[in-house]
Amino acid sequence: MKKRGFAFLLGLLMLTFIGGCGNKEEPLRFGFVEGLPAMGALRLMEDAGEAEGEQDMVFTMEASLEELAPKLLDGEVDIALMPVEEAASLYHESGGAVKFAAANIQNMYYVLEKGEETISRIWHLEGKTVYAAGKGTVAEELLCCLLLAVRLVPDQDLEICWLESEEEVLSRLESEEHAVALLPEPFVTEALGRVSNLHVVLDLAGAWDSGGMEGRLALTGLLVREEFASRHPEQVYAFVEKYREAVNDLFWNPEEGLALAKTHGVFGSAATAETIRESGIVCLDGEPMEKAVRGYLRTLCDRNPDLTGGKVPDNGFFLRKE
Repeated sequence: MKKRGFAFLLGLLMLTFIGGCGNKEEPLRFGFVEGLPAMGALRLMEDAGEAEGEQDMVFTMEASLEELAPKLLDGEVDIALMPVEEAASLYHESGGAVKFAAANIQNMYYVLEKGEETISRIWHLEGKTVYAAGKGTVAEELLCCLLLAVRLVPDQDLEICWLESEEEVLSRLESEEHAVALLPEPFVTEALGRVSNLHVVLDLAGAWDSGGMEGRLALTGLLVREEFASRHPEQVYAFVEKYREAVNDLFWNPEEGLALAKTHGVFGSAATAETIRESGIVCLDGEPMEKAVRGYLRTLCDRNPDLTGGKVPDNGFFLRKE
């Protein structure tokens, strides 16, 4: 599917940000990757653009994580929004030079069923063929962790047909009468707009919470350069609080969130305000964040240590207020 909206590199955008915190002579540089997880970042960027205050911010939006991660390690950005498992890997790679500050809990992956609804629990996937894209990514690990938790063995108790792209998954949903698929947003919204008699039957975040899995589905979060945080702690803490407020506001004001998503091409034309609300997006920091992330990373690491850089990060991974 063609990317919409900000499919190009946004570059550096100097904006004024409310807060009055930290060193005015050194702007805080925030980087993120375009897509659904960046909705909170886009909201923060728009809020900053409308504000008149004392602190300068630099926003950089990249087309891929491969472009963003080196900029954080090289000191070109001070805080980056990225997948939690990638944050753990960078923590190990950098020798602890980055710290994790906040996590986004969000329903991003969904199971869809075409025709009669026969699935309402993970174990109802037994005997099914599930179409999906993203083999070798966190999408595969999340699904497999949930299946194994109910003693379903992939490719033994059910078939997972891994396709090259989400567009191929959509094609299978269109062409087969009783197809089942795993898709992330915004492809779920696109599928519901394209395929008749299609239903969302499971969300992986809900299945994770109700299935007694460790931690919570903390898919993305804020990673901070430790050197910057040590020199400007109040500036960083104020930013994290503003970011948390921006993310959580999306849930309570879904109409505004929908307008933001459509402005930046995050959702297709079939999206509604309920799409935003059902994402259940919430940003956590402090002890609730640590508990959610630690358990989530431990579960991923047990399944595939390579995803988290070989091991679960120690307590030094988390940015804590002194």
